[in-house]
Amino acid sequence: MSRDALLHAIAVAPEDDTPRLVFADWLDEYGDATDQAHAELIRAQIELARLPLDDDRRAELCAIDERNRHRVNFPERYHAPPCIGWRLARGFPERVEFNWTDARKGRLSEADLAQMAEAIERFPIRTFAGDLIGRSRELRGGLELLAEWPALARLTALEATSGIGQYEYRDSFELGLLALAESPHARGLRRLRFAGWQLSRDALADVAHGLPQLVELDVIQEDGDDTANELFDVVLGAPLADRLERLGCAWVDLPPLAVRALLDSAPLRALAFGVPDESAEGVGPLLGAPGLPGLRELRITGEEHGFNVDERPRDRDRRVIPHLRELLASPSLAGVEVLSVRGVALGDTGARALAESPMAASLAELDLSLCGLTDAGWLALRPLLAHGRLRRLQIGHNELTPAGAEELASWPEYGRLHALDVGYFTELEDEGRALLKASPNRHPFLDVT
Repeated sequence: MSRDALLHAIAVAPEDDTPRLVFADWLDEYGDATDQAHAELIRAQIELARLPLDDDRRAELCAIDERNRHRVNFPERYHAPPCIGWRLARGFPERVEFNWTDARKGRLSEADLAQMAEAIERFPIRTFAGDLIGRSRELRGGLELLAEWPALARLTALEATSGIGQYEYRDSFELGLLALAESPHARGLRRLRFAGWQLSRDALADVAHGLPQLVELDVIQEDGDDTANELFDVVLGAPLADRLERLGCAWVDLPPLAVRALLDSAPLRALAFGVPDESAEGVGPLLGAPGLPGLRELRITGEEHGFNVDERPRDRDRRVIPHLRELLASPSLAGVEVLSVRGVALGDTGARALAESPMAASLAELDLSLCGLTDAGWLALRPLLAHGRLRRLQIGHNELTPAGAEELASWPEYGRLHALDVGYFTELEDEGRALLKASPNRHPFLDVT
């Protein structure tokens, strides 16, 4: 088969790994050095997508991914249009992108959609990502165009976001969401991602009732937005509540009772939300929720969105969340593999409690950034390495020192870590990083940042 025929087979069966692996074999046999790098990347990314989070082969495969992703230069190599960007998944681009801030653009046009449709025909693309609202009232209609676009029927994800948080444009966006919910081309969408300020009760109700395959919803908190946390009663009243698998609201402060209601009804596997500042109930309402055992990923955000990472954290940069330790100690969370409590005032005592919790045996990824830890706190996590599955750890913006780094580097189980993010602007500085990187116990592919 020719290169073009193999690429076509991949484009028409985007979920099937077999055509991709056949193409990798063809590249090895008939291609040059860049093609062979692409073949290696295809195999590495496919295997990464299949492996458990604690599989030790992941570290080497991530290194292969990092080494080859820019060597391939996919857009240039395959004469792909700029709208596909650089991001590759399982060896190929997975999304088309539109950015109205590009000097050549102004608004999404029929010409843009024609170019994207061609890219979707040629490559296994399943996501549209773009800024659909601009700075003036003339920049409207992006979602309406998408709703009428036949190529939308081949997509499963839509990320319609904008960094311009101006409420006067919400009406036009709502009209677009209504068109999307009524579009026959949108019936296959499984994931939506919006900025919170773009939504209203009616707009969210449209998509929650109108998109039968939707199982993932991400909402981004915009500065000054106080509306997104009022919307989720709409989800609870829609068929979406019976099938929602992922809810991503990491920067949205949701009322705990709304989160509990979702856990009572939706088969959630991944949940990310913020807890309102000075909330007296904290996460208490979540205790005993029937949906907790189904979670494999839990992210509870305490810090304010936009925390200045270029300075040392202060106490006010972290939130105190009542009943958090009780929640983390719950046997119902024993299956959680990914946990983030970034920006929460966990402290050393909380870190020790986490290391003794039922989820300690299952955690593969852990983010304790900005949690008010000292060396005693992060060294208390040793059981997660010695007896658990922990492979990726984020511990930045805490009070860590070179002495703590030296002790961690001396542990034999330190070699189990695949990635370690210690952050900047702490007492650790370059001395501590050097100790961690020079450890004889260090995994050969450990990434220390």
